[in-house]
Amino acid sequence: MLRLPLRSVSTFAMLALLTTAARAESQKAPPEALQAINQAFHGEYDAAREAALASIDPLVIEDGDQLILVHAKRRSPVLIRPARYHELKAVDHIPLALYVILERRSGARLDAAALAELGHYRELLRAVKKALPDCDFTPIQQKREAELVGASSALIDQAIAKREIGKAALAAFARGSRAGLEANADDAAHLELDLIDRAMNGFRQKLDDAAWRRLHVVVMGAHMARSGEISMQYFKKRLGEPEEGGRIVYAESLFAEAPALELLATHVLDESVGAAFFGSPMRMHRDLLSDFGRAYLKTLLPSP
Repeated sequence: MLRLPLRSVSTFAMLALLTTAARAESQKAPPEALQAINQAFHGEYDAAREAALASIDPLVIEDGDQLILVHAKRRSPVLIRPARYHELKAVDHIPLALYVILERRSGARLDAAALAELGHYRELLRAVKKALPDCDFTPIQQKREAELVGASSALIDQAIAKREIGKAALAAFARGSRAGLEANADDAAHLELDLIDRAMNGFRQKLDDAAWRRLHVVVMGAHMARSGEISMQYFKKRLGEPEEGGRIVYAESLFAEAPALELLATHVLDESVGAAFFGSPMRMHRDLLSDFGRAYLKTLLPSP
């Protein structure tokens, strides 16, 4: 049993050391033969995944602002998120950022640090106001962006003048900004989907029917965007896929091509395994223990 000099360690450190010691005493390693065969499995799996990736052709990769067709060892990139898309989103971030700055300080006096931060943000907004005419906006969008920037500037002026921001005033600002934010998001969505559709129509012309039916898509994106991600909606509808995991894969928080393609190859390989062993290509796309855990939890933690 591990003995500790109690005066020399904190309570949390002592508990951590005791836990580590208990695990070391209770953990029994599997026999070497099982460890060896498990290592062999991982080696074979990696080789099979590499083979699966090599066999995927054609492939569409959504990588940042580009949609890339990879077919017959050739890459065909197409822009799907142009300057206007980013400008619309950048203006939407202005009231959101201001809300983040003020929300945690609302209902209290603004200290020197908060006033300095607001002053800096006001200078940034003044530069944005001057830059708006140079953006790729339609006349309707120009008016909308000017209103969003103006409302944000007015709220900053009010907060600096009063050295405080009330919760009601901040809530009113958020509600008042909603229509402009949603209109920008709607315009950005239309723009992105139109360009994705144009790119896919061009890719379709390069592929025969058999190649089109083999087409796989991998989308790289952030965690928070995963639910309802706009291009995933498009690809599922365009390719007739009911859910992610078949021919369409979302590479969450993977922003480099190599790990995203490795994930795609894992999906392709696991579909074969799932179909062979469990009669379902999608079975290995979730925890192997999930079904059994769900059934046992009904007994372990019965509903009241």
